[in-house]
Amino acid sequence: MEDILEVLRVEFDLNVKNGAWAKQLKRAREDWRRIQTAAVVRDCPEVALKVLVEEYGMPAPAGWACPETDVAKLTRS
Repeated sequence: MEDILEVLRVEFDLNVKNGAWAKQLKRAREDWRRIQTAAVVRDCPEVALKVLVEEYGMPAPAGWACPETDVAKLTRS
């Protein structure tokens, strides 16, 4: 929805006088990205762990077996 609103404003020169829209749009996009990040971590924990270990230097948890990727969720449409 945020993208549609921004397209209306930018591409179709929708006259938006209230400057609060930009702050709300940014907050809504951030919330959406956080929700999507959590979903991807749940569906593909192996990649999440790899990023944390290789890119951020987090030690892999001792004695912890990383759950397998849920390929069905990653490939559903």
